[in-house]
Formats: sequence, structure tokens, C-alpha cells
Amino acid sequence: MSINKQHGCRSIVYLLITVIGWGIMYPASKHTVSSGIDGYYLTFIRYVLGAVLVSVILIILEGKQSYQTEGKT
Repeated sequence: MSINKQHGCRSIVYLLITVIGWGIMYPASKHTVSSGIDGYYLTFIRYVLGAVLVSVILIILEGKQSYQTEGKT
């Protein structure tokens, strides 16, 4: 089984971005909470930023029709 080198390199880059993001989260959270921001607000901000980022990526990759329900609720 052969792996496309470009696809493999892209996957490694995405993996490194994820690992670095998770690795930075603990020191950043520790610093933020020690400066007086409540952990609940920090978690809320993280989830809002994540939702916005995933929504933007979805619109870029799939287009605006990905949010249409076609009459289904």
C-alpha cells in the first residue's frame, strides 16, 4: 500500500498543529486563570472560538449549502 507523499505531509502538518494547540492549552489556561479569569469563561471562549472556526472551515470546504436544512428541522 502506497501513501501519497503530499497527502502524508499534509496530514503530518495537521497533526503537529493539533499537538501544539493541545500542548499550549495547559500553560495558557494556567496563566489565564491565575490572572483572575474564571475557568468557566475560559471554557466558554474556547468553545465559541472552536465553533466559529469549524463553521468557517465548513463553509469554505462545503459551501453555504451545508447549512441549509432543505425544509427539515
